[in-house]
Amino acid sequence: MRDHSFLEAERARIFSGGDRELYLHVGYFFTWYNNVEWKITHIMAIVMGDKDFSAFALLVSGMDARRKVRRLKSLCKIKNLLIEQSLADRLKLFEDKLCPLRNKLAHNALLNDEQQPRFHYMQLERLPWKALGMDISDGLSKQPPDHIDAITLFEEGCWLHSFSDDLTKVIYCATKQEPLGIKSPVSPLPRK
Repeated sequence: MRDHSFLEAERARIFSGGDRELYLHVGYFFTWYNNVEWKITHIMAIVMGDKDFSAFALLVSGMDARRKVRRLKSLCKIKNLLIEQSLADRLKLFEDKLCPLRNKLAHNALLNDEQQPRFHYMQLERLPWKALGMDISDGLSKQPPDHIDAITLFEEGCWLHSFSDDLTKVIYCATKQEPLGIKSPVSPLPRK
């Protein structure tokens, strides 16, 4: 193992370096995404009536968040437990928007754009040459690389943080075997 003081110094150097914004934004997003997924798993176990959380964790291990949302909906139908619209709308947003974003972030390397507050997805066929300081265009795709603005990624992490708070209320509903809903939700829905 490395010396603890070396690791402290290395952490300070890395976390104050040029990729600090990337670490903050991606870390914030994943922290709250994982928290939301954990709470959905917890709600599933309560709805199932399973008190052996170790065994339940084994059953759902390897299941992605999108599948957990779908299974929660199916469980509620089997158990005749209503999912109120306030929760249904947020689960749909999570499933349709946040799960694909999580997958895109998890399965692509990211590059911090030093000129603008955004992060480029490193895709072999569409590398962000200009952000890398190179003007290479011979025979390469003319399509610009995909990116996500830092403020957009923060906004999605912020929504997940709020949704996590809302899911705590849903856990209480599940524990009381009441319809799963959110009175006074703090996670906003997009305006139509």
